[in-house]
Amino acid sequence: MRTIVRVITRLNVGGPARQVATLTAASESQGFRTVLVSGVEDPDEEDLLEELSSRGVRPTRLDSLRRAVDLRRDARSVRELRALIRQHRPDIVHTHTAKAGAVGRWAAWRERVPNIVHTFHGHSLRGYFSPLRSRCHLAIERFLAKRSHALLCVSRADAEELSALGVGSPTVIRSGVELAEFGSEDALARGRACREAWNVPPEAIVVGWAGRLTPIKRVDLLCDTVQRLGQRSPVPIWTVVAGVGPERHRLEHMLRERPELRLRLIGRQTDMPAFWAASDIGILTSDREGLPLALIEAQASRRPVVATDVGGVGEILVEEETGIRVPPGDAEALAAAILKLAQDGDARARLGHEGRRRALAEFSAERLVTETYALYSSLLQSRAEE
Repeated sequence: MRTIVRVITRLNVGGPARQVATLTAASESQGFRTVLVSGVEDPDEEDLLEELSSRGVRPTRLDSLRRAVDLRRDARSVRELRALIRQHRPDIVHTHTAKAGAVGRWAAWRERVPNIVHTFHGHSLRGYFSPLRSRCHLAIERFLAKRSHALLCVSRADAEELSALGVGSPTVIRSGVELAEFGSEDALARGRACREAWNVPPEAIVVGWAGRLTPIKRVDLLCDTVQRLGQRSPVPIWTVVAGVGPERHRLEHMLRERPELRLRLIGRQTDMPAFWAASDIGILTSDREGLPLALIEAQASRRPVVATDVGGVGEILVEEETGIRVPPGDAEALAAAILKLAQDGDARARLGHEGRRRALAEFSAERLVTETYALYSSLLQSRAEE
């Protein structure tokens, strides 16, 4: 078997780790052996280790590999990764997310790995850091791009932006989700139980928000939207938030100040098919996204979505066909779109039906695996012909 060393910064609950889990679990069926290497999650993060173990995936963990920049610790990550590469002699090193991409590709290049691949699951070259720090990160990415044999993006929007920034010519392989359970009869039954557990009235319209509670996800914008809905809705609308992270305090503070608001904070939700089955509308409030899996899951569950028009959102959400896109940062537009859907059951059903069709056709895990392993085979074939 050909060998892949796959490196990701951390296996926290989120899209990149789930993509890595899917690709790793499918490895042997595609004729490859994968060594999965990950760093350590931040203290406020939950991990996917139990889920990975249930799928037969057991990562090698490097305590030195962390998201935060620490030159001494990062240098140790490079040394440890070089040792792993010498041990396993991979045909391919594939890195995911920024820090793993930096230390992993440098280690692979120094060890003369014949095929170096990196996936951008979104990027942080704009909108995250100070201008000086952003320029430094951009210089590093341009340097590493020249030493990579393939650059991948999960959305066309990110690929175009990176190309314009001079970071290679990325190929688009969109994210994929294991969708069999979403929208199933079992999920619908579990969804009804969720609504009862949340103490949401049967006649209520439930707006679901799922993700990591971080500043870039604009929890403050979600708070503003929830308050506007509470002031104006002629129908009972409840917002249910699934996720953990440092911005949870904003929602808790708002509930203390406005206990009458129809808001539920349920923390980490492991049964996402049930969560979306219990929801009537999905909402995304982010300032930046790669290709948000939450929208794919919502649409696969026949739920229309309202989302800020950022990153790859437009590649999932077709305006007035599967949901409604609004300008970033516009709480008034978010609230208006939700109110519109809340009062029109026929529109929700129509958008939900088309959303499910598109999700199953374009964003399945099977398609992600097929396209990724076809890329690997193409790289190996090119090397063999040299």
